[in-house]
Amino acid sequence: MTAEHGTNQVVGMSPERILAGYRRVQAGKVTPRVPELWDGRAAERIAEIMVRWHGAGRTAPP
Repeated sequence: MTAEHGTNQVVGMSPERILAGYRRVQAGKVTPRVPELWDGRAAERIAEIMVRWHGAGRTAPP
């Protein structure tokens, strides 16, 4: 998903492709978008879900 948003690149293991990806970023040719819910609050949301599930007597979410 992050590659689709431009926040990561899949370049493989070739030194040439890695360098080309680096150069694209340095040249400003990559314009990343921030994915939905990418706000640094994932742990809070997971903890809330776990508390709700535990409170309902469930052992694990589906």
